[in-house]
Amino acid sequence: MNWRQRLDTRLRVLVLQTLLFSDMEKTEVAISEVMVGFNCICWDSCMARVATGAAVGGAVGGAVGAVYGTYEAIRYKVPGLLKIRHIGQTTLGSAAVFGLFLGAGSLIHCGKSY
Repeated sequence: MNWRQRLDTRLRVLVLQTLLFSDMEKTEVAISEVMVGFNCICWDSCMARVATGAAVGGAVGGAVGAVYGTYEAIRYKVPGLLKIRHIGQTTLGSAAVFGLFLGAGSLIHCGKSY
């Protein structure tokens, strides 16, 4: 397919003529169905972005929380098996906060196009 075939405008004119001479009610219904379909696609894409942001935030937060919890447990000389509990609590708390904020940030920026 060469560049002249791709730039052929006859198809566009045919579509416009079809919309012009067709039944107006059916055309409006078809256009509204297409717009609803586009809205669903955008919404699904937005929710995927939010879920991805929350997952990445949880992973980063968990890693940071594990490192910080280990440092804190050693620094404050937490005894015995309480170290593991302290590290786990710090990891989960940090993962939850990072995930929440990154998911919220993704939701805020969802409708913006750059």
